[in-house]
Amino acid sequence: MKDEQPLKSMLEKMKGEVQFKSVLESIKEERLIEALHGVLEEKRYLVVFDDIWTIAAWDCLKPAFAREKKGSKVLFTTRNRTVASHADPWSSPVEPPFLTDNEGWELLKRKTFLKEILMEHGCSPEFEKLVRGMLKKCRGLPLAVVVLGGL
Repeated sequence: MKDEQPLKSMLEKMKGEVQFKSVLESIKEERLIEALHGVLEEKRYLVVFDDIWTIAAWDCLKPAFAREKKGSKVLFTTRNRTVASHADPWSSPVEPPFLTDNEGWELLKRKTFLKEILMEHGCSPEFEKLVRGMLKKCRGLPLAVVVLGGL
């Protein structure tokens, strides 16, 4: 960690340059973890990771987050219950419920139609039947419904 200051100044200097990405990719993973730990160890922080897929990915990141600082938190989402349980065996993972068919339909209508148009013209039964069939493929996942509504 005694080389941390030259690393920080090198990264700051290169942020605006095209070479930044290639330099960042060439730095060893362990070195990046050490630098991140150094930056966070004296601070309270909230770090959010979206969609951690494997235990190995979490185990690689975990050393960067010092446990000494009270009030700091790391939050991540995963579709893998095993990863969630491994990350903190003493906590119960939060599993938001899937949308019901009617909740999916309501969300899709809000994302697809302007409120005024929907209230004035409604939705044809043929269209609703077609869309409800597509909603079944989303299996209650809100993000899938929103993406479908954007199409």
